[in-house]
Order: sequence, then C-alpha cells, then structure tokens
Amino acid sequence: MLRRVIARDYAQELSDRMDFMVEQGWLPAGLWDNEQVAIGTLLFRGGLPGARILKTRVGGGANTVSWLFGAEPYRRKPPLYVRWRLLLDELRTRLAPPEQCYLPGDFPEPAFQAWAKSRAVEPVAG
Repeated sequence: MLRRVIARDYAQELSDRMDFMVEQGWLPAGLWDNEQVAIGTLLFRGGLPGARILKTRVGGGANTVSWLFGAEPYRRKPPLYVRWRLLLDELRTRLAPPEQCYLPGDFPEPAFQAWAKSRAVEPVAG
C-alpha cells in the first residue's frame, strides 16, 4: 500500500495536472495506466512542484520503488522475478527511441499553465 498526504487546497491542481498529462500526453500516444503510475510519472518528471514523499510502504518490488523515490529500501534482496522484470524494463528503455521516454524533470510546465488557463471558467457577472 502506498500512502499519500495531499493538502486540501492542492487537490484541484493535482487533478488538473493528472488530467493534462493523460489528455495531452498519454491518450494521444495510445498509453494508459492507473492513478498510482500517473502520480509517480508526475513526480519523476517534476510535474508536482514542491511535492515530496513523506513515507512509502509498498510490497513486491519495494526495493526498486523505495530506491526510485529515495526512501530506505527493505533489508532483503528483491525476488528473482522482480530482478528479471527490472532487466527487461531496462532493456526496453535503452532500446526505445528517445521521443518515447520520459526524463527526470521534463514536465512541460509552460504548456500545462497555458492548458489550465484555457480551461479556467470566468465567473458570470450577476
């Protein structure tokens, strides 16, 4: 289980940032995954300014997830199937064209700000 704490006043912006990434990035590229992967992708790409991981507690490939987010890994080796999966992912990543890969900090912040501004609803004068 991965627990997250989000400030109430940031919930709408988090939702907007996830919507932007899915609508402008994933769907046009024919990609889809779950909300945990979306949040992890946003963190990796620098799409959640000021966000920090307070605590992680995960199962399965916990050493990998913990290492990726800078948390203390469990004191055991990952199972063989996890190491095999990581090797396959590493090969796929190295063989993929650069335009199909995300890089740390490559979130298109100016494009997000323009997208968010275009979606903002002006209050109706009464």
